[in-house]
Amino acid sequence: MSEFQYQGDDEVENDMPHDLPDKTITDPDELGRAIAEARQRGGVTQAELAEWLGVSRIAIVELESGMQVRRLQRVVDALDVLGLELVVRTKRAR
Repeated sequence: MSEFQYQGDDEVENDMPHDLPDKTITDPDELGRAIAEARQRGGVTQAELAEWLGVSRIAIVELESGMQVRRLQRVVDALDVLGLELVVRTKRAR
């Protein structure tokens, strides 16, 4: 199991060993790929992430494939119409 332990608290410092470039999300599949890439770079298995989030490993597979976030397309489309974009970036310590 990875050294990183999810605590479910926004104040917990993120020790994930990754520093991903900012990524603009234009569809649910891109968000799923960004989640998978961050998980893999952090050395976290799908099973570990599932355990930390209290879901099944299949839910993580579906999330990473974009299946769990299909409604996100409406959000992305609305942002686009309004001249905005959704960006995923590595969380920095406060």
